[in-house]
Amino acid sequence: MESDNQIVYKTSPRLFTLCMPFLGFLFFGLLAWLTWSSNKERKTLILIVLTVFIIGSLLSFYYFISIRIVKLANDRIFISHLFLPFHKTLLFSQIKDITQKSKEVSSKNYFSYGFSFTELSTKIEINGNKEIKLNTIAPMDFEELKKGFNKMKNGNHQFASPKRSFLLYLLDNLDGIVWVVVAMVVTIGLAHSLITRSK
Repeated sequence: MESDNQIVYKTSPRLFTLCMPFLGFLFFGLLAWLTWSSNKERKTLILIVLTVFIIGSLLSFYYFISIRIVKLANDRIFISHLFLPFHKTLLFSQIKDITQKSKEVSSKNYFSYGFSFTELSTKIEINGNKEIKLNTIAPMDFEELKKGFNKMKNGNHQFASPKRSFLLYLLDNLDGIVWVVVAMVVTIGLAHSLITRSK
C-alpha cells in the first residue's frame, strides 16, 4: 500500500503528455458536435465521420486518464495512474535499472516550416528480462528520480526531495510547448465558433 510507505519523491507528468490528450478529447468532441449540429439529414457519410470524431474523443480521454507517474519510497517504487486509483509496486530488488532515451520528432517531415519535439521514453528494467516504459517523465524530473533511486537502493536514506516550483516545471517542459499552445488556440477557436453559432 502506498499509504504504508513514505513517498520521498514523485514525478510530475510532462506538460505535453498531460495537455495533448485532454485537448484532443475536447477537440474531437467539438468536431462531433459540429458535425451533428450542422447536418440535419443523417446521411451515411455524416454518421461515419461523426463516429470517427467520437472514437477520437474517447481515445484521447482514455490516454488522458491513463497517464502514469512514478513515486519513490524507501525500498520500492510505485507506478501510479495520475487520475485512477491503480498502481503497480516494484521492490528495489526487482529493478535492474532505470534509463531514459530521447528521439527528435520534427513537423518538417510533413510541412515546409515546422518545429521539433523530443520524444522521451523512460524504461524501468526488471528481473526476468521484462521492462516497463513511460513517456510522461521530463528530463530534469528523471534525473532527480534516478538520483533518488540510486541513493535509496544503496541504503542512503538521506535523499532530500527537492521542491519543484511551477517555474522549474515549465523550464523542464519547454520542449513541445509550441504544440500545446497551437492545440489550445485551435480548440478554443473551435469552441468559440460553436458557441457563437448556437446563440
